[in-house]
Amino acid sequence: DLLAEIATGPDAPSTVSILGGDIHFSYAAALELRNGDRRTSGVHQLVCSPIRNILPRRDRRVLRFAASRPGRWLGDRLQRWVRRPPSRFSWELEDDPLFSNTMGALTFEGERAIAQFERARHSDQGVEQLEVVIERRLDRTAHHEVDAATA
Repeated sequence: DLLAEIATGPDAPSTVSILGGDIHFSYAAALELRNGDRRTSGVHQLVCSPIRNILPRRDRRVLRFAASRPGRWLGDRLQRWVRRPPSRFSWELEDDPLFSNTMGALTFEGERAIAQFERARHSDQGVEQLEVVIERRLDRTAHHEVDAATA
């Protein structure tokens, strides 16, 4: 509720970013309000795994399913089944989870904010390099551009 309050208030910042780490995978998720409130901030959870523990294929499939639309639907039904009230918001993954070592960077220019996740790889010539695997605009301008595109 605190996040929703901050993101919809009259003095809402351009972006609210929650940064975290995980030992298994990396992801970028956007906050979506479920009750029709319109947020004025871009709100994201950004999680990187710079040195990860390798998950068995089965566990990666379970995590991918949990992040998918059918997995979230099932989670909502289980929540109702145990008579827990629905959350005021949800986190929507913007890209598939990354099961590789990743490093994240945030760049701020005025009210504009960009998140970038990179992973190491070898080029075709065998040269080590960083590859951008997620690049996401986080600020309110990007949020409203997305709203206009889907309206």
